[in-house]
Amino acid sequence: GGAAAEKTAPDPMVLGKRLYTANCVACHQATGLGVAGQFPPLVGSEWVLGGDWHGDNHLVKILLQGLQGPIQ
Repeated sequence: GGAAAEKTAPDPMVLGKRLYTANCVACHQATGLGVAGQFPPLVGSEWVLGGDWHGDNHLVKILLQGLQGPIQ
């Protein structure tokens, strides 16, 4: 008999890319630059990078519940 195959944790970058492609790319574009006046850019965004909200899972909340209305 052979040894059981070792399981490795999935690469978070691979999983993130898969999720982004499946759920976000249509609006925010493959580049993350969005569409001016319609879909905000994610590149360099304080909403993405954390800012004062670090640790409160705000991105998870946006993904699960959406976000509407004007933002800066």
